[in-house]
Amino acid sequence: ALPIFLVLEGPTRRLIKLDVDPRKWSAGSSHTIEASLPVTSDITRGTYALSLWLPDAEPRLRNEPRYSIRFANYGVWRQISGTNRLIEGLVVR
Repeated sequence: ALPIFLVLEGPTRRLIKLDVDPRKWSAGSSHTIEASLPVTSDITRGTYALSLWLPDAEPRLRNEPRYSIRFANYGVWRQISGTNRLIEGLVVR
């Protein structure tokens, strides 16, 4: 299965592995992913971004952004991290 993660990026970084199979997504379709994002006391207050990260399934290539899946949506791709930005300006107080 292809790994897929919800990524909270800001003063701290949190990865949440999702139980979703993106291989079942078809082109031109919208998909809804429901996930809980636990905000625990160790998360620093501040402004965050929420992204989806679909790295390569091969552990040796996982942290190489060139092998991450890039969405076709305009303006969501973050080349340095290999993530697809969904939300910016999420505030944790």
